[in-house]
Amino acid sequence: MTISEILRELEPYTGRFPMKAMRAAIEQREAITPELLRTLESVAAAPAEWAARQDNMLHVFAIFLLAQFREKAAYPLLVRIVSAPGETPFDLFGDTITEALSRILASV
Repeated sequence: MTISEILRELEPYTGRFPMKAMRAAIEQREAITPELLRTLESVAAAPAEWAARQDNMLHVFAIFLLAQFREKAAYPLLVRIVSAPGETPFDLFGDTITEALSRILASV
């Protein structure tokens, strides 16, 4: 899969886990990392807009992949995102905030 194809597979909420795209992302770690960081930069710049896109999952998969990659550049972006006012962080990441955020932050 190309990077573009992986990102397209990870973006929409489909009700199923995109195993093939996640495996491809892991296999192409170096090539996909800048794209995942760009996604987080976009979310950090406009968290409320991203939160309104309830059918978009790319940012969620991005934080888990970047945590697996132990990508330090993700840390300040993620802190900015989860520091958004009100319920925005929960609207963006749902239960990930309470279930996995501490481990994700420790990994990045």
